[in-house]
Amino acid sequence: MRPLPTALIFTILSLTARTLAQEGALERIASGLERIESLAATASHADRHSEPGYRALYKIHPGEPTAQFLYAAPGMISTATPEWSHCGKFLAFDAVEEVDHLRGSRIGVLAVEGPFKGKMTLLGYGNVPTWSPDDRQIAFLLNPGTPLQAPQGIWVMNADGTSRRWLCSGSYPHWSPDGETILFKNIKVSPENLGFFELKTGKIRYILGNDVGVEFAGGTWAPDGKSIFFIAHVNGQQQVASIAPSGDRSTLRIFYTEPQDSHRTLAGPPAISPDGKTVVFSIQDKHLHERTERLWLNSFLYTLSIQEPGAQPQLLEEHKIGMINRGMKWSRDGKTLVFSSER
Repeated sequence: MRPLPTALIFTILSLTARTLAQEGALERIASGLERIESLAATASHADRHSEPGYRALYKIHPGEPTAQFLYAAPGMISTATPEWSHCGKFLAFDAVEEVDHLRGSRIGVLAVEGPFKGKMTLLGYGNVPTWSPDDRQIAFLLNPGTPLQAPQGIWVMNADGTSRRWLCSGSYPHWSPDGETILFKNIKVSPENLGFFELKTGKIRYILGNDVGVEFAGGTWAPDGKSIFFIAHVNGQQQVASIAPSGDRSTLRIFYTEPQDSHRTLAGPPAISPDGKTVVFSIQDKHLHERTERLWLNSFLYTLSIQEPGAQPQLLEEHKIGMINRGMKWSRDGKTLVFSSER
């Protein structure tokens, strides 16, 4: 038998090491799930679906008329902002005990596949979790005023909730597909723009701003990492747009512009499908008034083909359902959308 080339041996060893490291992180999460199993069982009776402001996670296969219930964290009034792990076994999310009480938000991880399917663990205070490509770490936002009295901004921790560290000021982090950069919303300027934190060097750079602002939820990476999708503010209008991470204005693309006299507000960040053909985002209808003017009230999800010039947003579901619909994310295989909904 001929010996394997040195380069091939090195590649196999590298892939094996990465797989073992990823499995180790997932085993630590699984261990956490085991530890809280009794706690979850005790709290399982705390079903708050009949309370005002109750929000849960739903899933839908594009083309189906209505989304199906997926999960609600026990004892929490809202379960939102989900993101699939790259291995497809876990779903990270944030949850709060009081309506719109973001300072008290906690990050949770739900097992959706494997031996711990259906079990959940909480990893501490934080919002809008985003997985590293190897699923070993989670970046997140920590709002000011939490019981931790820790700095506001972008943080990162191990996937089991250990070794938290602050990175920079900002909001709505999203980990790059190559694992080297965290995209975030810069909230210290007006109009607000996008920032990039380079994990190896700690350096920060910014793009956009001035004549092109960014909607408060920031942007998301295209699956190939070659562009950023976001809701832009240009000359008083809102647009679904993308731009290269370099910020080069020649790469700015506009896929849809909301008419200036519209009663609707676009809300992001947009979610781009793994095949790069479809964007999903939320539109808030300001003509619908129910109860009170709460954050994101009367928002509904829409799909937009970015391959058809002049395409118009289409409702994701057959009818407008619920009070709030947002925080949408595609599964890694592109077959399922998961989002939070108050319905």
